[in-house]
Amino acid sequence: LLAFDAVVPAAVGVSSLAGDAVVSARRDHVHSGATDIKSLAKAWAFVLGTGVLQAGSFNVTSTSRQGAGDYTITWATDFDGALYSPVGNAQAGGASDDVVAIHSLAAGVAYVDVSRNGSLTDLGWNIVAFGNQ
Repeated sequence: LLAFDAVVPAAVGVSSLAGDAVVSARRDHVHSGATDIKSLAKAWAFVLGTGVLQAGSFNVTSTSRQGAGDYTITWATDFDGALYSPVGNAQAGGASDDVVAIHSLAAGVAYVDVSRNGSLTDLGWNIVAFGNQ
């Protein structure tokens, strides 16, 4: 079994002995704090039903509750435009029909509705956003 951490296949070589492998010590990519890699989540948050942003969120300036189940989330770093992909889910248990709907996007904010059984309501929710910034 051979595992390596390199983006460039040339970082892996085979020696003249059958079964031996040589892996160069190199890193061709960045993980921590990088927001320029397309496949990385650019922001995430857990928000209480009251609209309070919880600790541990990333790249989110603030959240606000506009009314029952109606929230605005403000990104710390704007996206390139309104074409990015936020994904949300409600934090409630049971057999309820809990839905997080991201109904409008702008470069710096997303507008989120949280509902239970078709009615806007205050529930905790998560959001993760992907896209160019």
